[in-house]
Formats: sequence, C-alpha cells, structure tokens
Amino acid sequence: YAGGSTTISNCYSLGDIGKFAGGICGSNAGTGGNVTITNCYSKGDIIDEYAGGICGNDSGTNIGNITITNSYSEGQITGANAGGIVGGFVGYNDGNAIITNCYSLGDISGPNAGGICGLQAGTNNGNAIITNCYSEGEITGSNAGGICGSNSGTGGTLTISNSYSLHATGDSNSASGGMIGANGSATFTNTYGANGTWSSTDANAKLTGTPTVQNNPGT
Repeated sequence: YAGGSTTISNCYSLGDIGKFAGGICGSNAGTGGNVTITNCYSKGDIIDEYAGGICGNDSGTNIGNITITNSYSEGQITGANAGGIVGGFVGYNDGNAIITNCYSLGDISGPNAGGICGLQAGTNNGNAIITNCYSEGEITGSNAGGICGSNSGTGGTLTISNSYSLHATGDSNSASGGMIGANGSATFTNTYGANGTWSSTDANAKLTGTPTVQNNPGT
C-alpha cells in the first residue's frame, strides 16, 4: 500500500469470504503500491458484496499494481459486484491489474458479479489485462458476466484474451450472461463463450495457450 511491495505465493483459504474481503488479501491490495500473488486458491463461497476469491475490492488502484498468476477459486459467487478472483474495481483509477492463468468453478449468481473480476474492472483510466483465464459456473446474476461484471472497461482499458466461459453466450456484452456484464467494453482476442454446451473442438480452435482446455469442464 502507498508505495510498498508485497509478494504472496503458495497460500490458500477454506472459509467463506465476506464483504470487501478476499480469500488471500482483503480490499486495497496494490493500492498505490505493488502486490504479486502466485499459486494461491480459495475454496469458500464468495458470499457478500465486492468480495473476491483471491483479493477483495479496490485492488490495483490509485497508480498501484496487482498481478495474480496461477490462482483459482472453487466457491459459489453470490455477492453483489463480487469476482471469482478479484472483487469490484480492479485496475481502477489509474491502477493496473494483470490476471493470468486463473479460473473459477462456482456459479455466478451475484448481481454485477464476474467469474474472474467483479464490476468495473479496468475503469476510470485504469487498466485490466486478463489472459488464459476461464470460468465454469452458470451465470444467473443480473448484469453478471462469465469473466467480468458490469460496467467493466468504461473510461479505462479492459483486455481479455485466450479466455473462456462455459456459460457465457459469446464474446460480446450482454445484459446478463455474456463474457462481461452490461454497459461494459473490452478488447477480446481468442475468447470462447460455450453458451452452456461445451465443444472442446471449438474452444481449442480459439484458445492457444494455457490453461489447457478441459474436455468436460465442470464435471
């Protein structure tokens, strides 16, 4: 925080994750500073607003940086504005977030939630880069997205590449159930929304890097 640097690796949590919290870090991780997280996971449900499976809200903000690699969450994403990896406002307000080789397995039922990030990823002159990531959960939350929640990429930059969502409808915005939630904007490269029916042939044609595409994700 505020110019400092933190590195976290090979850690996990098992309990449910509440408001503004994260399975590994709470809110404001990499706010004005630098946080690097590698090889971490959480198994608890993400049950309250702005929570994240790895980090809570406001991560990588205020000219700060957060990098999350090789990490995942298994819990259900029921909190409003929550994310399977990071809560809302990641890569926000001139901050930067880089999320690589990460995934979530839980269903996404929180409003404005996302399988990887919550609402407003890469906004307000911020930058969020999501690469080689996927979500396997059903998307039923209003304005939720398989990768990011609503209003992501507005007034900033959101780049999603080599990523997929089992239950997204495609690689463009939709009011609910797309790769990102409503009122968002992103640059998509090699993304795949399976619309609930998995086809490893189609996915492998679009996805060329890690993580390895599973033949039957979620089973």
